Order: sequence, then structure tokens, then C-alpha cells
Amino acid sequence: MANTDNKTPGVVASYAPAINRISQHYSNETGTHIDIYKIKDIQLLSKICREYDRDGDFEDFGDRNRGLYRAAIKAYVRYFKENGGSNNSDFDEETNFSVSDGKIAVKKNSTGKITISMSLQIEEV
Repeated sequence: MANTDNKTPGVVASYAPAINRISQHYSNETGTHIDIYKIKDIQLLSKICREYDRDGDFEDFGDRNRGLYRAAIKAYVRYFKENGGSNNSDFDEETNFSVSDGKIAVKKNSTGKITISMSLQIEEV
């Protein structure tokens, strides 16, 4: 996901694990196993997003960690829409987040393992 919301690198890096936790929570609550990263249907993604928003069935979970889960699923849905319905979840590639002082790369492999790496450019002042 591109960091188009001017979020700090730490916040952006927390979104990928938050989406995984939402998948787990939604699966437990509904009894239907889902992996949000494997969903290709924008209508279903939007429905799940609404469930974690204000007045949604899972609003309390969405509110946790100062609204991290709600923000993460909203950012993911925006990213999904902006990329024409592609979430790049079926193959082993990197997703780079642009930040003002470096970049964060989130890599999700075919088994679902997520690796986060960050590189910063440091200039002497």
C-alpha cells in the first residue's frame, strides 16, 4: 500500500499485521474463514470495512489501538480500489511505502508470512 495519507512509517508498518488480525477476528466472529488479502471482490471488502467502522457490528474491535484496525482496513480498501482491484496477494513480491525519510517494504509470501523492512537515508547536518 502506498502511504498517501501522510502516516508515519510506524503506522504504515502496523497496517499489514492489523489486516491479518482483522481477518482472524472476522473469521472467529462469523464462523467463515477469510483472508482479507485473498479477497478479490470490492463489494465484500467494503462490507467488511463497514463492519469495523462506526456503528458497525465490530466497531469495538475497530476502535482498538486508537482506531488502528478501522484505519488499516479503510486504507487497504482505498489501496485496493486505486489499484483496480489488485491486491498482489497471490505471489511473492514487495510492496513499498513511500515516506519522507526512507521507505518501508512489506513482503508477504505465498504462505502468508509477512516481513517488514525499513531503510532510511541519513544525512549529516
